[in-house]
Amino acid sequence: EISGDPRAPLQEDSRPRWLRDEDAAAMLGEEAVGDLGALPKSQTAAARRASLANMKPGPDTLICATDFRQRPFMFLRPEEWFTLLRELPQLREKLRQKQAEIDALDERGEHMKDYLLRRKYIVDKYGLRKIGVPGYGKMS
Repeated sequence: EISGDPRAPLQEDSRPRWLRDEDAAAMLGEEAVGDLGALPKSQTAAARRASLANMKPGPDTLICATDFRQRPFMFLRPEEWFTLLRELPQLREKLRQKQAEIDALDERGEHMKDYLLRRKYIVDKYGLRKIGVPGYGKMS
C-alpha cells in the first residue's frame, strides 16, 4: 500500500478533497455519514519534500513501472529491475523473430484482400446514401 508513502504520487491534483468527500458521502448513504471520520492531516509541499529528504531507502524500496498517466503497472525490487534490463536484449530479439513470422505470413495483405473482396461482392446499402441535406436553403 502506497497511500501513506511520501514517495507516492499526489492525488490531490486530480480532484479536490471536498469533491472526493462528497463522493464518499454519497456512496455511504445518509445513515453512515458519520463513518467517514476526521479529515486527514493536510501536508504542504515543503513538508512532503522534508519527509522525502529524511526518508532512508530500505530493503523494501520498489521501482514502480507506470504508463503515461502514471498508473502503476508493476512494482519491482532493484535486483528484479536489473534482471529485466539484462533480459531486455533477448526479449527484443524474440519480438523481432515474432514480427518476422507475422511478416512472412503477410496477415495484413490477406486481411486487405479479404476486405476488397467483401467490398466488391457484398452490397453496401450505406455506400450510396447521400450525406447531409441536399437542398439546404431551397424552398421546395
